[in-house]
Amino acid sequence: MSQPSHEKDHQAMAWLEQFSRQIDDDPDMLEALPIAEIRVELQALGVNVEGFHTRLAKTLRSAKLKQTANTLIQWISPIWQPQWVGQFVGAGDIPEQTHTFRLEHGAIDISCSWKPQSGDTPAYLELSWKADIVMEGEFWCRFIHPDTRVVLADVLLGTSKEGGKYFTHQELGFDPSQEAWSIVILVK
Repeated sequence: MSQPSHEKDHQAMAWLEQFSRQIDDDPDMLEALPIAEIRVELQALGVNVEGFHTRLAKTLRSAKLKQTANTLIQWISPIWQPQWVGQFVGAGDIPEQTHTFRLEHGAIDISCSWKPQSGDTPAYLELSWKADIVMEGEFWCRFIHPDTRVVLADVLLGTSKEGGKYFTHQELGFDPSQEAWSIVILVK
């Protein structure tokens, strides 16, 4: 004996709500479970899939928009090239470089210093920041070549409005003590 239509609809709605919660908890699930597999699961419940397709597509679009919103750039700074970048200067000769990026409502202060490889210590760049801004999000630092505008590295600084990070040339993919680079700060 088959289930009444309203019982099937109830089961399908419960499945769809559970699926929506799973997408909210794990947005990467969207890539792992294509729409064809979702239709098969609903059909296995005995549901007329076409009736739910529109609502399911809307749920998936909403989840994808939420996921995309997390990667949208809210603000991007102008390019800043610290003095003496890409020039050979003795390890103790480069003072800490500082710069302030002004926003409409606040500022982000950046400080950096770098050293060439010395013995077993690899070349590195030390970066610190302090943001006095109202927007929330992740802070990223994009290193670009000042002449070609080629992106050398994108590094996540985090969500804290104040902090510091230490990057070796292996982590950056370029030697900050010998290659030319500039900084762009992004808030995503």
